[in-house]
Amino acid sequence: MLMWFPTISSSANDGEKGEKLLRERATRNKRLILTFLLSIGAIAVTLTAASVSSVDTFPRLRYRQGAGFHEPGLEARRVQADSLPPDSIYNLEVEDNQGHLVSLRQYAGNITLVVNTACKCGKTTVTFEQLIVLQAKYGKSGFSVLAFPSNDYHQELETNDEIDHFLKTTFPDINFPVFASSSLKLNPVFKALQKQLPEDQIEHNFFKYLVDREGMAIDLYPKQQNPLSLESAIEELLEEI
Repeated sequence: MLMWFPTISSSANDGEKGEKLLRERATRNKRLILTFLLSIGAIAVTLTAASVSSVDTFPRLRYRQGAGFHEPGLEARRVQADSLPPDSIYNLEVEDNQGHLVSLRQYAGNITLVVNTACKCGKTTVTFEQLIVLQAKYGKSGFSVLAFPSNDYHQELETNDEIDHFLKTTFPDINFPVFASSSLKLNPVFKALQKQLPEDQIEHNFFKYLVDREGMAIDLYPKQQNPLSLESAIEELLEEI
């Protein structure tokens, strides 16, 4: 006895397969879209949190990479050059390393660190490297290192040109002024600072006078005290109104 069974045409099979492929493709697309939307949401949350955390609710000193040490309203309290005390070092003129007279009045209103330097001292490398860091960090807030080479302790090069070449070669990132070499006993800046702090005496290279906005000495630090240890003192002066 012969029995007949209906057969499914190949076109019907193809249609079912096509529909299945379309459903699978639609499911994958939905998953991809959902994943993309979740990623966008996570990025938005991260950016919002970062922006909120970066907002300062109080006017205070703050350090940002690439921006230096900054305080709102700093310009408003600059000391005017015509109101400086008579014995302020900012009233003085000194020679730069090219022999030109330079007025220090341009530093009125700034905190400065006045340093007697030497190129052949055991503290040369660490001190210059840390002075460069201080200048980079606080320079935009009204701070400046002022370097004065001296051969008083027989560890400085002979000429200003030699000093200039050595510093530019050894410390290519140097970012503060280096003035003409001189004896500290004849240098008007150090004579004035020593009168302001007569109880403190320079005993070797790399002694550091911390000077306020009016050009008056606050303290004298010995060469054994590295520049980066003065950060809190510098910040305290920068905060003062």
